[in-house]
Amino acid sequence: MGNRSGRARLCGGRYLMKLPVTVIGGYLGAGKTTLINHLLRNNDGLRLAVLVNEFGELSIDSELIEAQEDGLISISGGCVCCAFGSDLIGALDDIKSMNPPVDHVLVEASGVALPASIIATVGLVDGLRADAVIVLADAEQIRRNAADPYLGDTIHRQFSQADIILLTKSDLAPKEELDDLRGWLRGKAPKARILPVQHGNLPISALIALARPCPRPCANPGPARPVRQPAADP
Repeated sequence: MGNRSGRARLCGGRYLMKLPVTVIGGYLGAGKTTLINHLLRNNDGLRLAVLVNEFGELSIDSELIEAQEDGLISISGGCVCCAFGSDLIGALDDIKSMNPPVDHVLVEASGVALPASIIATVGLVDGLRADAVIVLADAEQIRRNAADPYLGDTIHRQFSQADIILLTKSDLAPKEELDDLRGWLRGKAPKARILPVQHGNLPISALIALARPCPRPCANPGPARPVRQPAADP
């Protein structure tokens, strides 16, 4: 997990970490939209803000949408989604200033984007910290895409920048093939945690290193609850 450090902010007489930001990357068709919809449905009480390059790039399940105006989609559970276009810093500033405040920011990278460049941008905004880079890989297509002379370099660089690699559509691959693929991924990203996933079905605690949000108002936050970590990759 990323757990990149940042300065704390004061809440109810107690210092809290900066607003955490997770980048979700992976090539087109890897399952980013499915994962984000799952996290919005199963947010575990967290108020999530999802940033996408353009609204057309993320298809949010219609039953989750409560309202849409001025470039902002309000989603059930207090979550929001907005498009940043060419101004990621401006969008991050807006999210940071929201009231009530959000608990975690998810940035969906385009299929050809390098997560490290987004992480670098997050570092330019005061009050934010990079939490983790999650890269999705389609178990059926990833080796073929990685060998493509036009796509391969970008895909390999995405893997090298990942804290977590989600091996999507893992139910469609035979066990022997899946084991071989996980070994191949370890060679591309030896420091990343590799987690097989089906239909984006993974608890949010396995993906973001976030202590419970401070109750509002933050008069008596109490001890932070530890985040349950997924089992180590064999």
